[in-house]
Amino acid sequence: MTQILKNFDYFAYADELQEAGFTEKQTRGLLHLQSDVATHLLENVATKNDLTILEAKLELKMERISNKILWSIGGAIILAFISHFLPLH
Repeated sequence: MTQILKNFDYFAYADELQEAGFTEKQTRGLLHLQSDVATHLLENVATKNDLTILEAKLELKMERISNKILWSIGGAIILAFISHFLPLH
């Protein structure tokens, strides 16, 4: 559970609902429903740390792909050079 849900004052919220005219049963039902919805929504939220880890993984993958491309281009240049100066007869 995220820090947001841990810091939420459910008792104060329940008091506000009951002061607004909600019954105890309505208050409990609403709190339960809102808690479930908030938990579900916040489970799918990426944190700054999640994004930092993802960024590092993507940078590593991009570097590996870049290296493969450079090796492929380098190999093609070497083969072109060899075939130009050392024709196979």
